[in-house]
Amino acid sequence: MRGWTEKRGNSYRINIDTGTRDAEGNRNLIRKTLKGVNKSEADAELTKILHELNTGLYIEPTKLSFSDYLDKWLPSHTREKLSPMSADRYQREIDNRIKPILGHIMLEKITPVHIQAFVDEIIRAGRLKEDKPLSPEMVTYDLKIVKAALKKAVQWSLIPRNPANNISAPRATKKHYQEMHILTEDQIKKTLTTLRQGNDFQKYALILLLVSTGLRIGEALALTWDDIDFDDAVISVDKTVQRIKKEIIVKQPKTESSIRKVTIDSHLVATLKHHKVKQNERRLKLANKWKGKDNNVFTGPTGGITVSSTMEGWWIKFRGQVGLENVRLHDLRHTHATHLLASGKIDIKTISARLGHKNAAMTLNVYSHVLPAKQREAASVMAHLWT
Repeated sequence: MRGWTEKRGNSYRINIDTGTRDAEGNRNLIRKTLKGVNKSEADAELTKILHELNTGLYIEPTKLSFSDYLDKWLPSHTREKLSPMSADRYQREIDNRIKPILGHIMLEKITPVHIQAFVDEIIRAGRLKEDKPLSPEMVTYDLKIVKAALKKAVQWSLIPRNPANNISAPRATKKHYQEMHILTEDQIKKTLTTLRQGNDFQKYALILLLVSTGLRIGEALALTWDDIDFDDAVISVDKTVQRIKKEIIVKQPKTESSIRKVTIDSHLVATLKHHKVKQNERRLKLANKWKGKDNNVFTGPTGGITVSSTMEGWWIKFRGQVGLENVRLHDLRHTHATHLLASGKIDIKTISARLGHKNAAMTLNVYSHVLPAKQREAASVMAHLWT
């Protein structure tokens, strides 16, 4: 197998003789035109392609559909940048939204018009199996996947430029955050009272912890007793639990800001201590049937680690008893943050750190629905200065 470059006007053409012939006896040549390069750059690209041919890694762009390319790209991207849960989510979005619209197009033929049509179509189609529009955040997420895949195609010299670079998803609006359901003080009390009267002390402790700390459900379920300092009333948050397909994975949070220490009140301290006593009683009662090995604070019936989908399933069945039919388990985190902001007693930086947000700007963006009332309070305070 041999190759050479030749100058053609303002470009260079790479020629590679594969050493084979087609059915008519003509030599099979691989040709590639490079624009805006010099001879040394063209020679370097020739060497790269020859190496890929010799090692079986070369893929001829004209024969590669976007669907087939995505199958080759995702494993590489997963190894470099994605957590198992993110990789699983990428795969679902690729299979359910991206491939059905863009998958049939040859990689080198994809244009900005195709990408814009893709964005328009997923907005029009809405959520899978639901008669609801796709949120701007989900459109942005899917477009991010397409852009990342095409960026790597440029780096791999499969296409000259990224056709998705100048395509934008619709901007998110504040309406998206109106989907939050914030519990009132009375609703919180009713929920906790109902759980306590039902004698399911683990569920009572979990819901009290979520609404008292704003922890994400995966963070709460990953807690071990070693993470709780009862003397100083502090919980160390440094991991989360996820189910990826059928495997349960405990891992570090995705961002450094999620690793934090959260102070807790005396009532939650007493509740967790009592829950620990009850858990030990159950462990002794079950004896060899107890499967817990990781000292988890919240467990399944026989001590094994539990996951958010299990608790969310229970919550969906329970919430109707207390009139919270539309409230998600994650709304307890929103409830915690909203009540802290509305109190006006805690500064935004402290609240942001407590929630594990990257910065205060993120907290303000998510919970901006609280600010109008605070603005009215501020106006009233100023009015009292001269009236």
